[in-house]
Amino acid sequence: MNAITFSLIGVLTTPIRAEIMNYERGHREFLIYELLAERYDISRPQYERALQNTYNTINFERKERGFDYGVGRLTNLLLTNLSIVPEYQIRIRIEQIFVNSLFNFQIQPRSETYSVLSHLKRENFKLGLIVNTMDSSGDAYRELVANNLALGNIFDSMTFSNEVGFSKPHPFIFGTAQTELGIENPQDIIHVGENLKNDIIGAKKANFRTMHFQNNRSTSKDINKIKPDFKIEHLSELLDKISEIPW
Repeated sequence: MNAITFSLIGVLTTPIRAEIMNYERGHREFLIYELLAERYDISRPQYERALQNTYNTINFERKERGFDYGVGRLTNLLLTNLSIVPEYQIRIRIEQIFVNSLFNFQIQPRSETYSVLSHLKRENFKLGLIVNTMDSSGDAYRELVANNLALGNIFDSMTFSNEVGFSKPHPFIFGTAQTELGIENPQDIIHVGENLKNDIIGAKKANFRTMHFQNNRSTSKDINKIKPDFKIEHLSELLDKISEIPW
């Protein structure tokens, strides 16, 4: 049995527009500030300093160590940086604000996504998702995949960084996906991703085969240096590439 794993955003869906990302990030931060300012004696500059320190720590843990402790860690760090010990309901509300911002990004499937995945299922490939959840959660992504994208019955496994404890490109998250798919040999899995570092380098470290979904954020110099096994520019090209591979 062979398997194909996918990154979600930018591969099976259209990319999130930068202006929407920035707006929603600012909106959620304002909602959290309003919630805390109403209850506790904090100023906006104090909040913004604490928020920046929180992001700095989280980004270091993710980029330098590959850790992803989930939105609970993000919330706890922010509250610690503000020297606040909140009521349980306040903490939960902050986590919900972080998590639910995912649904405001207007994430849409590509026009060919369903037909390509359906074809692969008919060809008896096992299909998996490997997702860096960032400031949201695996549960939120499951809801997005099942309800917003109508892909809930397509995947044999969905692997999320906040649940695994490691994010791409750490090989552990790829190894977890391999286990969940029930594939013994990692060379029997092709990972399709658009981020050269997170997807291609990470999958190579886990001994997966790699397929780069190229876009204008990746220069040809980067591609030549990293050298994915296969390259596509449109999702529909995946079917032709797969048929040429000697498994």
